[in-house]
Amino acid sequence: MPRIVNHDQRRTMIAEVTASLVAELGIERVTMREVAQRGGFSKGVLQHYFADRAELLASALNWSEAQCMARIQAAAHREAVEGLAALQVRIENILPLTAPSLEEWKIRLQVQGLAIVDSQIRPLQKSRFQKVRRHLLRDIQRAIDAGEIKAGLDGPQVVRDVLMLITGLGTLAVLNPGAFSRAQLRRSVKQLIESVEAVPPRASATRRHVETGGEQVPLQHL
Repeated sequence: MPRIVNHDQRRTMIAEVTASLVAELGIERVTMREVAQRGGFSKGVLQHYFADRAELLASALNWSEAQCMARIQAAAHREAVEGLAALQVRIENILPLTAPSLEEWKIRLQVQGLAIVDSQIRPLQKSRFQKVRRHLLRDIQRAIDAGEIKAGLDGPQVVRDVLMLITGLGTLAVLNPGAFSRAQLRRSVKQLIESVEAVPPRASATRRHVETGGEQVPLQHL
């Protein structure tokens, strides 16, 4: 009786093996032969699922990004957050703060570099960027609707700031291992959130009272 093969599962397994090799060896050294050897299947099996190396690398990026998205969704559900709190959870789960997210960044940056010169990879990278932007904009728009964002700031403007923060911090952390602690990265995220967060009226009035020399309020009460 012929063995039943779960093709979706096998395709996912190949993508996972490829992603692991990209992070470990570097994208230039990842070949279909190398993936087949590491995964324990023939090159013919690989070619059955992926027409060429570009498709194989695309599957690795898609698998990696799916892991990131699943982690974000699990964290948001676990903490039951929306708006700015959800945005902070999303940013912290994208940044390389854990071993899995660091691996994702190693893959992400290498595929981004390849997208500059590879016309097959470029649309995939563009699609990924637009997807990340949509998710960020959704969190930000919900924060705006809830009155959590400072007046005068709009969604696209905040999204640009967030994307620059994520790209900058993520790239620096990967290229300079040990130079940035988890606490430093989280502090940068918190500073961005605070820079766009609307100050509650009561807190704003209290601060103005202190700043204008009225009856002094102990700072620890602010």
